[in-house]
Amino acid sequence: MAPIRNEIQTNSLDPSSAILIAEHERVASLHKHNVEMGDRYMTTYIALFSALIILMIGIIEFGDLKIDQLLSSELVVLLTMLSIGLITFKRLIDRRVRHIEYLRAINRIHAHFAARDPQLSRYFYWPVHDDHPPLSLKGTILGGIMDIVGLLDSVVIGLIVILVSVALVGEASMLLPMILGFVSASGSVYLHYRFKLRAFRAAEGQMRVNFPTDAVSPG
Repeated sequence: MAPIRNEIQTNSLDPSSAILIAEHERVASLHKHNVEMGDRYMTTYIALFSALIILMIGIIEFGDLKIDQLLSSELVVLLTMLSIGLITFKRLIDRRVRHIEYLRAINRIHAHFAARDPQLSRYFYWPVHDDHPPLSLKGTILGGIMDIVGLLDSVVIGLIVILVSVALVGEASMLLPMILGFVSASGSVYLHYRFKLRAFRAAEGQMRVNFPTDAVSPG
């Protein structure tokens, strides 16, 4: 982008356009950094989650522990997995919000140039409206990653409930712990979904919109 800016400045672009070009570059760099940080979150989460699963398997297979000690050790590992998962889920939501904020900021800058030259609207990937793209896009990679982390959190919660139930009622009857675990996991999936939607709605309400979709398009 630097060569483009230098060329524009060389051609004596008007000051307002030059400022917006510089802002475009700044926002684009922030967007790139946000994507890279999100990738690091997921890499760290997968590494820690995998390590904890291996640790739990090792405790079960090779740990010479009594049943109460085994349950306690597994519970500690699962609680650690859940803590990491919840933090990652929240970070992914924040990442999604920042991702959309930066794309909308770029669209707002595009609106300036499309207003001056309506033909430019045909060449921008997103419509030149700063309420686009929406926060809750379905079928996206970002949304899929959040859903996977939420599902894993829910599975862990179900396992925690099963372990606690077994510790309370014993191993004689596994039916009740399994039912409670399934209900808890299902409820967790729903709560993760509701939390995500609530966070998106709150973020949507805080985002400023200067060029809404229902306004007359520059093109």
